[in-house]
Amino acid sequence: MVAAAAAVGFITTEHRGLHLLRDSASAAVGEQVNKYIFTIEQKGVHSGI
Repeated sequence: MVAAAAAVGFITTEHRGLHLLRDSASAAVGEQVNKYIFTIEQKGVHSGI
């Protein structure tokens, strides 16, 4: 029973780590999108959307 509890704790820790990786990756992608949009706005390109 102790081994099962330890395994669940390990999975929970790994799952939390995956969330942190996903969140930091999302932030990096969002930052790149923001830079791209800012560059387009600086050049005066308008999409008409």
